[in-house]
Amino acid sequence: MTARHRLVVWGLIGSLVLAAVLGGVAWTVRSEYIDTKLAQARAERGPIARSFDEGWPDRSGPRVLLIGDSRVAHWKPYLPTDLPVMERGLPGETAVQLARRFSRDGLGAGADIIVVQAGINDLVAASLMPADARAAVVDAVSRAFAAMHAAAEGAGICLVPTTIVPPSHPSLARWLVWDSSVFGMVEHVNARLRAAGGPSGTAVLDAAALLAPEGRVESPFRRDTLHLTAPAYDALNAALRQHVMDLAAACR
Repeated sequence: MTARHRLVVWGLIGSLVLAAVLGGVAWTVRSEYIDTKLAQARAERGPIARSFDEGWPDRSGPRVLLIGDSRVAHWKPYLPTDLPVMERGLPGETAVQLARRFSRDGLGAGADIIVVQAGINDLVAASLMPADARAAVVDAVSRAFAAMHAAAEGAGICLVPTTIVPPSHPSLARWLVWDSSVFGMVEHVNARLRAAGGPSGTAVLDAAALLAPEGRVESPFRRDTLHLTAPAYDALNAALRQHVMDLAAACR
């Protein structure tokens, strides 16, 4: 074997070893990420805590509380300036976790209308589970919305659930752990939310149809895989104003 051939052989061996090492690292990172996300989703509370001590804006009209996950928390810079609106969003929170704090942070806020945007974190976590475990998460999200509706109705407060805005295409950072089953689960929960839109005091705001009519969020509404842009919040604000007008008489 010539020196050149030996160099080629050792180069191939080195490449295979490097590929094996990188593959092992990638698999370890993937496994740790999945374990962390599932642990966060199964916890009693979401991974981030906030204090909510701000008062209501001094504006006329029914008081509107936005409550939910990061999509609500990120709404804050774009909240309508012509309505008394507050947000109580917690990034990373699931709908099941939200239901546990709903009495304190939702019903206790003094709102006339409560808008709920939640569920995407439950379903992203479910997409990381074995296929036979996912239906239980879909059911749990639906039960969480039903429980919040019942609690709001019992308190004489109008609840406006929004449909879950589906993800966009996964970013490179998410590609290693991404499972497209999340889109089907979002559609399943949204179908249930739309079907449940009839009870008194409930009027679904169809955010998914508004921002992702083709099933995925695209430009100009996509900030990243799960989060939204300023134009998306502008569109949501316009829909919110119409909802408030429609519900104003019944929810004060």
